[in-house]
Amino acid sequence: MQNISFESDDYKGLAVFGTRISNSEQCSLILQDDKNTSLLKTITSETFMFHFEINTNVHYRLTFENANANLVYLDTGAKMLNRGIKFLTEVKYNQLYRNRYHFSPPVGWMNDPNGLVFYKDKVHLFYQFNPFSQIWGNMHWGHAVSTDLIHWTHLPVVFYPQPELQDRKNLRGGAFSGSAIVKNDLLHVFFTRHYGAFDRSWAKEWQVKATSSDGIIFENEHTVLTADVEGIEHDFRDPKIFAYENHYLMVIGGKRYGHPVVFLYRSDNTEHWDFVSVLYEETDIKYAVAECPDFFLLDGKWVLIVGFINENARIKEPRDVKYLTGEFNGTTFKTEHSGLLDYGKDFYAPQTFLYKNRRICFGWNSDPRGIYRPQPASANGTLSLPRELHIEHGSLIQQPVKEIFYTVKESPTYTLPFFFNFKINKSKDFTITILSTQEGKVVLKYAKQLFSIEVAKASCNNTFISDLKQLEVFVDISLMEIFINNGSMVLTHRYYLEGYPKILLQIESETKDYYIKSSNINDIWEKYSDKK
Repeated sequence: MQNISFESDDYKGLAVFGTRISNSEQCSLILQDDKNTSLLKTITSETFMFHFEINTNVHYRLTFENANANLVYLDTGAKMLNRGIKFLTEVKYNQLYRNRYHFSPPVGWMNDPNGLVFYKDKVHLFYQFNPFSQIWGNMHWGHAVSTDLIHWTHLPVVFYPQPELQDRKNLRGGAFSGSAIVKNDLLHVFFTRHYGAFDRSWAKEWQVKATSSDGIIFENEHTVLTADVEGIEHDFRDPKIFAYENHYLMVIGGKRYGHPVVFLYRSDNTEHWDFVSVLYEETDIKYAVAECPDFFLLDGKWVLIVGFINENARIKEPRDVKYLTGEFNGTTFKTEHSGLLDYGKDFYAPQTFLYKNRRICFGWNSDPRGIYRPQPASANGTLSLPRELHIEHGSLIQQPVKEIFYTVKESPTYTLPFFFNFKINKSKDFTITILSTQEGKVVLKYAKQLFSIEVAKASCNNTFISDLKQLEVFVDISLMEIFINNGSMVLTHRYYLEGYPKILLQIESETKDYYIKSSNINDIWEKYSDKK
């Protein structure tokens, strides 16, 4: 039997996410105040979520009978945007392998960033979230806010899987990915509801909308678009909405007549949407479905970003994210240049938004190779560092936002996390040994115009670079982001090594004509690191 005793302070709500203990005949949740007034919830499902209205400044006792708490927090009350929720279950950011300056959920699993928007003086981040496990599950929308793109405050979960998915192991779905806009001082979010077979043999997907006046509580979820174009089987998801001239446009990813496509829709009021065109169709036969499209004007060119599920989705092969730049006339998009958004493959489902007149991009640090190492009370998945995007000579340039460097601390000794800048006057072969543990070393190599990462002698991410002159490498506890030649290429890589790391930064090069500078980076999660 598990008990949680707590003071409600000035919070007015209690959220409880838990898991039923298998084969238990009677499972329940009991909330009791200091006057012995009790509320009883009988648990009949494998996983459960309850929300209680509570009184302020009261002592409570929460009892789990034949059930375990995954995530419990206080919410609802004044100043929620500034102070966030109060965790009553363990949330720590100093576990083994937990990254220190990349966003991660308090517990469980995360994937795609959703609904990135600047609203009421806060950057709002929503994300695909499973609070019950460190593997993918029926999707919720987690929520956090920031004032600087770097430090985050957790807010209440805002959307949940459909009730009919509860305990149906042969089904999958929930609140899939989407986006947000500000209109008439309200926050409008659009996302995909998914309901289908767990083996992906069939599914239904439709687009819904909900609104909020405070950025915390969302109301009036309703359907605004179903698949209405011939040739769509069931892949029709991830709406990205933006204002264009005197109306609104929406791009949606999917599959039509067996080809990955991006659909374009138009609306005058964000409620009724009309099909305009197939904005983009992918012809590479290795790709099966287009996902998480984004479309925006940048430095005088239109940019389309698309992620792709591979033809054989059951094979753990890294998924590509492509970008295309070109011209758009309101109906059609003419591609002039294309490339990969990230060459490291541990980067997927990106989304961009405007922040202080800058185009900022976050991506999900996925795990296509399945190398994640679980830890109690930890989380699987992080967001990439925020990247500022620009166009140079038709190509997309990605650079770490300036706010990252506000977290830098100078020190005579280097510990994780840290970053270093390596420059070489002429492109020459080199080897940089970054760190070492009892399990092995992390090494960057450039030889015969191939750049690779080696972790414990296993080499991967062999990328052709004809003229490598500069690396900016951000090294977190289990993740590296490498910006190459001032952001003309980016490579993201998850890694795991057991043991306390020793930072080496040993360089072997054909020339001594190089420059390297490194600095430590502050932990962005200090307010959560030692709290329960």
